[in-house]
Amino acid sequence: MKIIYPLLFLTLSAFHAKAQYTLTSSSLPIVGDVDIYKDLDSTGLFFGSSGTSQTWNYTAIGSLTNTPASNTFVAMSSVPNNFLFPAGTIATDDGAGNFGVLSNNSTKYENLGYATATASNCWSYSDPLKLYSLPFTYGTVSTDIFKIIQPTFTATGTFTTTGDGTGTLQLPTGNFSNVLKLNYVLYEIDTNLTSIQTYTLLLNQYFSAVSKFPLLEVQTIT
Repeated sequence: MKIIYPLLFLTLSAFHAKAQYTLTSSSLPIVGDVDIYKDLDSTGLFFGSSGTSQTWNYTAIGSLTNTPASNTFVAMSSVPNNFLFPAGTIATDDGAGNFGVLSNNSTKYENLGYATATASNCWSYSDPLKLYSLPFTYGTVSTDIFKIIQPTFTATGTFTTTGDGTGTLQLPTGNFSNVLKLNYVLYEIDTNLTSIQTYTLLLNQYFSAVSKFPLLEVQTIT
């Protein structure tokens, strides 16, 4: 099984937020939204501090030479083999025939699986991975247990999201005030016919009212 985790990325535009940010259903992407992101050099990256009134200074970070990538949010009617995802409400299209299937509503944002034109290459969570509950703000904690069961492999794990910081995010493109920092911790065990692999993913995302997508994302995986 191949699991694709989000890449480090930096939003390419800079604005200034005017109010402390809380994720709600209106914060989620809708059909037609495009998430443009770019890989960063690891120099100058770090996991941000927790608490209120923080200043996260990432002005020293630099992008790699690769061109920006993007995901376009599309209706489920555009997703091949969409019958495999009856709970799907929206999907991401990377432009190369790969679709991440999601479910969003007024109470939660979930990852349902992966779709492509070849049905045998599609997979879905038997217990979806909840990214976070809604509304979500500083001090909110969302915990979830997820599972994938396929003929040749299974994956099980836990996913915890914490709103653990507010403050000002400083980027080479400008400063953003009233930013909400989310901290994610994923533990996963993958079992196939010949091996067992374990993963730990630590992830920070920085959100503000100026974008539906993180202004910056930093992660490690072991």
